[in-house]
Amino acid sequence: MLAIKEEDGERVIRCWKLYMLHFHAERKTKYTFEALRLQFQLATLQPYLVHQLTWGRFVNTHGGKGKMGANFTEFASTRAARAVPSLERLALGFERQTGIHPEATAHSRRTDAKDVQIVVEVVLKARILEVIDDRCHSKFPNFSSNPLHRFDRDRVIIWIKKKAKQHSKISDTLSINSADSVDEDEDEEDSAIVMDEINETDYS
Repeated sequence: MLAIKEEDGERVIRCWKLYMLHFHAERKTKYTFEALRLQFQLATLQPYLVHQLTWGRFVNTHGGKGKMGANFTEFASTRAARAVPSLERLALGFERQTGIHPEATAHSRRTDAKDVQIVVEVVLKARILEVIDDRCHSKFPNFSSNPLHRFDRDRVIIWIKKKAKQHSKISDTLSINSADSVDEDEDEEDSAIVMDEINETDYS
């Protein structure tokens, strides 16, 4: 996914919000709940945990934009560099003892130009990118072009409110043993952030 390649944590979160609607429309209850729980966590966790949840999925080995972040520290890179000679000797010794042929350093390049040309010709011939009234696949005559055609906005809002109350009760229970116990009304207000975003968005 491009959002992951570009280490864009905020975009990944936005994708999960959209996925939740698709999951709910397709009655994928477990996936829908996981997507909603992520939004609840982002709305109720402490700031440093929200930051970790948003950006902690990215691991850097090269650095730079589109190369999985910039978390490779000088200490880590120095330690890795010092380990290379020993690891290389170990790998070469293992290959000699097991009779493994050395890995090739050059690879032939294959072109996909012909395949792309075939696909383009099919697309143009079938007029796939054109809007044609009443066009449908012979095997799927009732297949909608709208992936959210079964999405019920009111039903989703009711479901989110129900899960928000459950999340609030769980949070209250967990906070009993905490010195910084959160008031129930404040916890519900935090959980409602996700619902407010859904209510303010027009998905029709």
